[in-house]
Amino acid sequence: MIQKYINDSASAPPLIFTERKLVPRLIDGALTLIAWCGFIWLVYIGLLSNMTYQSMIETKLLGLSINTVTLYILVAALNALILILWAKYNQVRFQRERRSRAQPLALEQLTDHFAITSDTLAQLSHAHTAVVYYNLEGNKLKLEVTRSLTSNAKALKM
Repeated sequence: MIQKYINDSASAPPLIFTERKLVPRLIDGALTLIAWCGFIWLVYIGLLSNMTYQSMIETKLLGLSINTVTLYILVAALNALILILWAKYNQVRFQRERRSRAQPLALEQLTDHFAITSDTLAQLSHAHTAVVYYNLEGNKLKLEVTRSLTSNAKALKM
């Protein structure tokens, strides 16, 4: 059982889960839409006030404002292109695992590492939930096996 767990740990689910329900996605979409509308409104108001102010002073500055906005759009497009290329590069780069997987631990290695007997290891391999208590020096004090696969509850004193 422990050997199977060690071998199957590579296919464990990820640590970070993304919520896939409809309501959170709709809330995220609405908040994103509101943020984009606010951004576009602020840019529009800024350009409108700039053009109004420029018409009072000089019309040459309007060309400078349009050039500035064009430069910002080009920089944003370049950043987006670099980000997309980096993502595609990483997809190709990590298509296959380059490192070899660690060899599964032998039962003797597990018993030595956790300072338990092979009988205790066998009990742990059949347990659904197990708690091993250690003291500050690292010596095992007690083992509690609850919700065993073979019986409902069992507590072992070591």
